[in-house]
This record gives sequence, C-alpha cells and structure tokens, in this order.
Amino acid sequence: MGQSGAATADSSVVKRYTIEQIGETLGGYLPPLDNQRLRIAPPADWHVQPRSRKYLARFVFDATHRSPLPRITVTVDDANFDEPSELDDKSLGLFLDLLDSKMSDSARKGLIEPMKPMILGDIPCVRYVVGKVYRRGNRKIPGESQIVKTLHAGRIYTVTLDAYRGTLLGHHNEAYVVVAGMVFLAGESGNGDKVDAGPDADTEGAVVKP
Repeated sequence: MGQSGAATADSSVVKRYTIEQIGETLGGYLPPLDNQRLRIAPPADWHVQPRSRKYLARFVFDATHRSPLPRITVTVDDANFDEPSELDDKSLGLFLDLLDSKMSDSARKGLIEPMKPMILGDIPCVRYVVGKVYRRGNRKIPGESQIVKTLHAGRIYTVTLDAYRGTLLGHHNEAYVVVAGMVFLAGESGNGDKVDAGPDADTEGAVVKP
C-alpha cells in the first residue's frame, strides 16, 4: 500500500471490532434513506435532527441545543473511481489508498490521526481524525472530527463525529455503532417501487444486528 502523508506503516493492519466490543446500542432505525439504499439509526439516547439537503441524517447528544457538539453526521457521495465498488477484506487497502491519494494538502495538514482500515461489526471502513475550529457566537473553540468512510454500490458513505477537543474519545464508540448498524438495501427499482424497509423504524434500544 502507498505510504503518503495520511497512510502509515501500520495502515495494513485491519482492526476489527464486534458489536460487543463497541459496547453501544442503537435507538430506532430511520425510514430508508438515499433513495431506499440505506437504513441507519442513532446511538441510544441521541436525538435526530431535522432533515437537510446537506446530509442524510444528523444526530446530536444534547437535545436542548445548549451545546451543539458532539454530533454525528451521515453523508453520501458517488465514488469518483470504478473499482472497488464494494468493500471486503481484500479491497479495503485499495480503498484506503484511493482516499489517501485524493486528500487535499490542506486536509492532510489537519490530520491528527492517520487513515487506518477497520471493520466495525460487518462493515469494512477507513477511519481518521482531523482538527477543526468551531464557532460559538464570536468565540473560536478547538475541536476534532472523527471521519469514518465506507463504500457500497459505488457510493461512499461518511459518518463524521464532531466534538470539542478532549471529548472525542468519550463518544467515538457511539459513532462506531452507527457505522456497524448500517443496513444496505437494494434501492429503488427501475419502476420506482420501494424495497423492503428493513428493521422497524420504531424499534427503540435495538441491538445492532446488520
């Protein structure tokens, strides 16, 4: 695998975390997102933010909005490469190299933790951490973003945990369980018929079983 600024010598070591090791549970699954391609759920006791064109879903820890962070945001983009189109143990390293090669210089300068391959539950993914500065009124507060990316059917799904500096580790497993709980569906058929909706949307406290 390539050894650029984001990839390191241990990037070939794939860390695996079972649901039991993650140690978190999910709340209720949302209705299918991304044109019936994906079911996701927030961590238990987190709150779902209103829908937005900027993301598929956003979850916040504090429902009072006194503190906007931590938050977990799920987004999706078409992959700008043909292969791999799906991830498994063999293609995960190639996916990491592709992400690394396309990282901008400015983003690379902000890296706190380099890209590393992981498998969360049954979901192969790549994880890294970047520094951020968040604004609250006129104040600038240092923070961090844990970014986890996975690939399915040629689409890159990104789960971003934003947190103030020093608090990321207190919530990183809650972001992990969102990834581990992803359920990929067949998507809309050519005639627009909807596919099976997957887990019940009103199942609270669900243990993740993708």
